[in-house]
Amino acid sequence: FSQTAAIGNPNHPMPKTVAYEIGYEHNLFDQFLVRLAGFYRDVSNQPRSINYRSIDNLVDYDIAFPYNYEDNRGFEVTLTKNRGRWVRGFLNYTFLVRKEGNFAYGQQLENRVEQSRFEENARNTLFRPQPEPFARANVEFLTPTDFGPQTGSFRPLADWRLSFLGEWRSGDIFTYAGGGGAEIVGIRDNMQWRDYWNLDLRVSKNFAIGNGRAQVFADINNVLNLKRLQRHGAMALSFNFERYMESLHHSRDTFSGIEDSELPSYLIVGDDRPGDFRDDGVEYVPIEPFPSLDRVTNANTRALYFIRDGEGGGTYYQYNGSDFVVADEGKVSQVLDDKAYIYNPVVDSFRFLNPRNVYFGVRFTF
Repeated sequence: FSQTAAIGNPNHPMPKTVAYEIGYEHNLFDQFLVRLAGFYRDVSNQPRSINYRSIDNLVDYDIAFPYNYEDNRGFEVTLTKNRGRWVRGFLNYTFLVRKEGNFAYGQQLENRVEQSRFEENARNTLFRPQPEPFARANVEFLTPTDFGPQTGSFRPLADWRLSFLGEWRSGDIFTYAGGGGAEIVGIRDNMQWRDYWNLDLRVSKNFAIGNGRAQVFADINNVLNLKRLQRHGAMALSFNFERYMESLHHSRDTFSGIEDSELPSYLIVGDDRPGDFRDDGVEYVPIEPFPSLDRVTNANTRALYFIRDGEGGGTYYQYNGSDFVVADEGKVSQVLDDKAYIYNPVVDSFRFLNPRNVYFGVRFTF
């Protein structure tokens, strides 16, 4: 017995994109070009998978309908210097806002009672607009083709290029109020991942060869070897994500608008942001929050136990093997300063996917 899991939809229309852009460019001092632009892009008729299921579950398949849409809007400012014997480059800032959503329900059940229950609990299918600003900058240092001494047709100091490309992106905004997809009324888009920063470098030298040219180059990606914890790599397993988020010490403002009695049980107030991590070589020292020591089970001598005092603060305790004692202030300070309490995802190879890489190459042009 082989069950059909998906069915194609030959009547599905082609997705449609309508884009508009208006801009202004201005030359400054015959050296710089300033460009201001606003843009809007509407995408409709995008496919959305709808599930159909019979009462006995013998029929259970997905089929795509044009029930998804999105639109992007924003503006950008660019300053470019394409002319110059020694320095060139550009600077760009883009403010982008995305909005997307779905029509209809994502599930159609033959059992009308279950379908009614599903529709009552279905979440809003409109995803609120989120700003996604980013910026890129490039500075290129070069030497003229006729620069320096010449030996035959070779100029060792001429036609060198050293290029830096920097990038910044605002961190993703998302909603998190507890494990297992829990929600708290009034909490929406309360978390933001750490911003993305990167710097690449390229150095190259051009040579004249016969009827063409040759270029020797080296590309260095992430030249500063910055570490960025991957949200969708290291957190692929939901267990990793939940443990990690609960180990962070979030600010009280993250849950502004709700009473203290409604705060998540794991909350210890601090200044952590999603994307923070415990450095390699720092021993993991979990901090477990409890309303009282009587609620602690399976105590161990490694962890610190945080007992709330009802006024936003609390006291750190440690288990010495037979009883709980107030933890040494020096140790507590060291654990907090080193962020030793952060639970790093257990899959080491997926934590940081952006190590510094160096590539060498030769290009011939005829």
